[in-house]
Amino acid sequence: EKEHKETLRKIGEYKKILGSRAQMNRVIKEDLAAIKAEFATPRRTLIEDGPEAVYDESAVAVQEMVFVMDRFGYCKLLDKSTYDRNQETVDTEQVHVVKCLNTDKICLFAASGSLYQIKAMDVPAGKLRDKGTPIENLSKFDGAKDTIVYLTSAENMKGRIFVFATKMAMVKQVPAEEFETNNRVVAATKLQDGDELAAVIPVEGETEVVIQTTGGVFLRFALEEISMLKKASRGVRGIRLTKNEELEKLYLIGENPIVDYKGKEVHLNRLKLAKRDGKGSKVRL
Repeated sequence: EKEHKETLRKIGEYKKILGSRAQMNRVIKEDLAAIKAEFATPRRTLIEDGPEAVYDESAVAVQEMVFVMDRFGYCKLLDKSTYDRNQETVDTEQVHVVKCLNTDKICLFAASGSLYQIKAMDVPAGKLRDKGTPIENLSKFDGAKDTIVYLTSAENMKGRIFVFATKMAMVKQVPAEEFETNNRVVAATKLQDGDELAAVIPVEGETEVVIQTTGGVFLRFALEEISMLKKASRGVRGIRLTKNEELEKLYLIGENPIVDYKGKEVHLNRLKLAKRDGKGSKVRL
């Protein structure tokens, strides 16, 4: 009976700890304090070959490489000289082509709102006709459940600003330093239930943006109307969507602002300049 009472007491204590973050923190602090009190004694041995035991990752010879991935998700690293000799072929056959260093990281933004990072050195180097390795073998990205929205390298992202857009028309600007992390997987943006990331576009000096919906509605407005926010935010609404309508594409108006919509040329710079969060205008086919 005494053992049974003690067991019930412990169960009540464990439930109290598991049900309260404050109680968890208290227990963790007590355990760490006990460990420190027991083991925090000065080292009694001398490590003479310490510097030899340290692995210096930066000692690797830096080389220019090209990361390529086909539509089936097979990727590899090509030597830059190989790519330069066969650029037209590579650009035609591969969906993603990113110049990088062998010490760089490949950054993959997915529709689920996650950012996957892969060390370039973990990507096997191959010849031009080698099949490559599935991207799923190198990261936690699952091509069967998710899609790639934007792929680049960490070096190419430095100092830049990116425009994010979701299918529910939530938009924002995010500085690249928000994504500087050593974690292999991080949340690149916050999404509402049922929403997906639709576009990630680097700003190259453009001042205007155009949103295109699945219903053929276009809205043009100033880029400065999109707020500069943290990666953990949802953003602001870019356009008012009708029922069963989604954001399909987002354009930053550059030197050649002509796009094809169902066989018709649309001159983005000729669209009426409006305000963000408007209804936009439907293109007549």
